[in-house]
Amino acid sequence: MTRLKRAAVVLTIFSICLVSARSVIGAPLEPYQYVLALQRLQDQVVAGDQLAHKAQQEMLQYMAGDFSKVRIVDWQKQKNAEALLIYLLSGGNPVFVGELLEIKNPPKLPDGVMAGALAFVMGDFGRAKTLLATASTKELSINARSQIALLKAAIYAEKDYKKALGYLAEVRLWKPGTLLEEAALRRAVSLAGANGEIEGFLRWSSQYVRRFEKSFYLPDFVSKFSFYMSKLNLAGRPKFIKPVVKILSQLSREQQASIYLTVARAAVLDGNNQQAQFMATQAQLFLEKGTSYSARAKLYFTASQVTAAKPEKITKSLTEIDRSLLIEQDKKIFDTLVLMMAEVQKEPQTENMTKENSGVPRLQGKPGERQMEQVSPVVAKAQELIASAVKLLGEN
Repeated sequence: MTRLKRAAVVLTIFSICLVSARSVIGAPLEPYQYVLALQRLQDQVVAGDQLAHKAQQEMLQYMAGDFSKVRIVDWQKQKNAEALLIYLLSGGNPVFVGELLEIKNPPKLPDGVMAGALAFVMGDFGRAKTLLATASTKELSINARSQIALLKAAIYAEKDYKKALGYLAEVRLWKPGTLLEEAALRRAVSLAGANGEIEGFLRWSSQYVRRFEKSFYLPDFVSKFSFYMSKLNLAGRPKFIKPVVKILSQLSREQQASIYLTVARAAVLDGNNQQAQFMATQAQLFLEKGTSYSARAKLYFTASQVTAAKPEKITKSLTEIDRSLLIEQDKKIFDTLVLMMAEVQKEPQTENMTKENSGVPRLQGKPGERQMEQVSPVVAKAQELIASAVKLLGEN
């Protein structure tokens, strides 16, 4: 049976179950019953069931039709009003929710909760923040409170990320093993990475891959992890290397290689040779020779050696790379390195140069330390060309 046919079967069974339930009880299901079913599907999504993800989208459409038929009096029940809130924040129709808020007796929730959630969904974050700041959520169920906490975390993420992390911690505590915890962990990873909190970044990343390694949203985590790894100079902080390797070891070989290559490339463009070398070396552990990925790893490693190895060695390494296997952006790096080596090797080299003309001073060491070292004209020229190349590549 093909995947599409399997999906069709799942959706058909789902529809039959709903129809059967309604026929048994003699009336449409109440909104909270729909939402309970929706959340069961969402839990399957984070367990890695891609068909459940498809069914979730279909169910939201199904709910939109049936919710329009719900009696006004039924929205006065808090569990149904909360179901409407969860429906809205799960991708439901905001126009329909807005219309319900305009009626004489809107869905029964604490003042500001539904209106604040609707404002957020509609992109009015300032109004959402104002409404939710004074809204009481103590009377809400853990389900609804978790949804609001996740929403508040998104509102405060940019201006007060520590407060946002506090809301995410509440969600993880209240809804373990669910889509809400999964989303809270992914967002915590992003917040920690964006704000340079390396320990939190690694701690929450470790929790994520341990608890949700099969999640439908794992590719989103991998993408964000790669991005923030590129921003954090882990190679310059040896104590964090082992935790990173341990985190990545829980992913597939392909995912590990992809992350290492992404970070290595970013390090090359940033001129962070130490990180580029480490990441490229790690990537090579998972790659077969003669593939596009192995060519990339070889290229990034070679680029990281430009100021440390002899030009002849760099040139030899470049000849071992099959340029045709590289993506277009990496072909630019390859071509730049080839031209750079040709230019560097044109420079006159003599072993008996005096100290005065043997090179130019270069700053070395940790930030804040001023250590001067004499470097040869060849290396100085390489550094000059690298700076120009990095600027050029960064613009492309």
